[in-house]
Amino acid sequence: MIHTVFFGTHNLAVTVLQVLIDDPNISVDLVITQPDRPVGRKKVLTPPPVKVLAEKYDIEVQQPTSLKKFRIQNSHPSDTSVPLKFRIATLTEYGVMVPQSLIDQFDKGILNVHYSLLPKYRGATPIQSAIRSGDTETGVSIMLLEKSMDTGPVVAKATHTLGQDDMHEDVNAALAKLGGELLVESLPKYLDGTLTPEAQDDDAATYCSQLTRDDGRVDWNESATNIYNQYRAYSPWPGVWTMWGDKRVKLLELSAVDEGVSAGKITVDGDTLLVGTTDGSIQVHRLQLEGKKEMEASTFLQGNNMQDEEFVS
Repeated sequence: MIHTVFFGTHNLAVTVLQVLIDDPNISVDLVITQPDRPVGRKKVLTPPPVKVLAEKYDIEVQQPTSLKKFRIQNSHPSDTSVPLKFRIATLTEYGVMVPQSLIDQFDKGILNVHYSLLPKYRGATPIQSAIRSGDTETGVSIMLLEKSMDTGPVVAKATHTLGQDDMHEDVNAALAKLGGELLVESLPKYLDGTLTPEAQDDDAATYCSQLTRDDGRVDWNESATNIYNQYRAYSPWPGVWTMWGDKRVKLLELSAVDEGVSAGKITVDGDTLLVGTTDGSIQVHRLQLEGKKEMEASTFLQGNNMQDEEFVS
């Protein structure tokens, strides 16, 4: 039986933790996650999704406010089936950097599930970056955690094909499942020496950063394919949006079409709303004007004369 500590906070981590829990040869004895946070307009104190899952299975949860001086404490010292010192920890989507002092508490380190084929897309948004770039393939990497971001040696990789219409949330779900399965497969092989970590090629590394709302603003001087990839990558957050006069318009459902229209120019054909790009156009199926409810484009056009109007990049 492999005993491990699991570090994770958000939804992808929930999927990976469930795969670990379901494996009969792995025991997750402790879950480390971030503190409960206020959520919504009423600021209701809400536990992280990983905590909810861990408590469902009666797994001990610890929620340090900082990892700088945090030390793993075994709460079952009288249980001889649980090592007093864990050999290995596992991690994905924890949300903050883990200091070397904590990594060093585990003889075999911390195995991190990262959602790209390292060294490509080191950083916080690898899935969105792959979709935004129009990649046809991505994947997951199991790497040994280091104090610097995503630079550690890689234990295993698995690839995943990206379809041209795959949305961010769908790819999230697929990669989390793939990552959990690869972690379960790799964990015993890493511990018995069957898998040898391989150093990354730093010269081939690419990086991605946290997203802001401005990343979702559409530049109509890009191609229809690039704008569609932006929509696929950034839905539901930060979402894609544009300006109509002084009003922000959220573009909630789009498709790329071949019809040629001048960049940013709006063309209306019956209940069809097209916006020009440098190569083809974007059909807007659902949108939300600032201060209004979201609606189908056909409904929006009944109350707004858009013919020959423009969206501003």
